[in-house]
Amino acid sequence: MNTKGINYTQHFISLAPTELDNIINSRGQDVIFYEHPTNGDEDTIYCMIDHVLANTEFFDLEDMIAGSDYEPILQDGQIYCNFELGQE
Repeated sequence: MNTKGINYTQHFISLAPTELDNIINSRGQDVIFYEHPTNGDEDTIYCMIDHVLANTEFFDLEDMIAGSDYEPILQDGQIYCNFELGQE
């Protein structure tokens, strides 16, 4: 996943992106999934955990459901896929 900086995050949110879904991941973190605010479904899905935004690099949510290898996890200010952290 590609974690974004604070300026990009503020701009992204100011464009009022469509919320697609939200989950509680295996670490108890609230993950909110967004469609890109200007490119819509022609772009990848973004996610936010505790005000940290990342481009998931996925085009659908199925791969990121809680408990999967691709579930978004916030650690040390960056968002990773579950498998990148060696989680089960």
